[in-house]
Amino acid sequence: MNSESGGTPEQVLSLWEGLGGGARQVRLVRRRSDGAVGDRQGFGTPPEGGRGGDEAAAVGATDALLPPDTDTDRDTDTNRPPALSAADAALADGMRRRAVLPTLEDVAVHWDRACLRAGRAVSALNAAYGQHPSVVAVVADGDLVVVVLRVVDLRAWYVWRSALHVRPEEVALCGESCVGTGVHDGVAVRLMGLCVPALLESQAASAAEPYRLWDQVYDLALPHLDNQGHEWRYHGTRAPDGIPLLSVTGRDERCRLTNVVGQMGPLVPVFPMPLGMPTQAGDGAL
Repeated sequence: MNSESGGTPEQVLSLWEGLGGGARQVRLVRRRSDGAVGDRQGFGTPPEGGRGGDEAAAVGATDALLPPDTDTDRDTDTNRPPALSAADAALADGMRRRAVLPTLEDVAVHWDRACLRAGRAVSALNAAYGQHPSVVAVVADGDLVVVVLRVVDLRAWYVWRSALHVRPEEVALCGESCVGTGVHDGVAVRLMGLCVPALLESQAASAAEPYRLWDQVYDLALPHLDNQGHEWRYHGTRAPDGIPLLSVTGRDERCRLTNVVGQMGPLVPVFPMPLGMPTQAGDGAL
């Protein structure tokens, strides 16, 4: 058989496998329009052991690929990496597109812009609240705004905390001050309340059954109203971690104080009516 004999692809493949070339990537023979097998130059050297005229013609005539999903369809050439699947290729391309690391100049520009935003926020807060008696200082610390208050009433602290979007669980007691992180006009704000821990200790001392949660003391001996007007009471039971369990008046379900405050807060204590106070409008004049 020679290159002009028009051997079938099956014959070529059978002969090639017999020569030991089945483990290499071989291309299925594409037939010319005149029926002859097309020669392919530089395809590669077949295994050692020699080859006759027919064998050499068959090797030179392998001009197409074997059917896919066969053992011979794998490239065992160690000099070439294995081909990626379509999904892996798309993933690698996306990673290359996204893996654009910022330069030092980009980082510096971002930092400068953040500091400018903090400076504008300081100017706005000073213009609005700089003359308030509770305000000690409003300054910028890099890209952060620091607001320092001298607190003489816990109710004022809670108003400031709410205005600057400081969540109760984000507040920590630090020595003689209370610190929390909030935000104003898209800029992070560090709110510091001087004397807040001392006020909490004073409030706890006057409570019948005090329990401090974050920056607030709850007197568990009193009922509390949530933001929907439901009354919550403590019945002396606690969770394994020590968190008091409360229930709505008239219901048996118990809920953790942290969940009630987080979902239905703030909780407002309901103080007992002092003796002699009228309970209705017609009971007497105040």
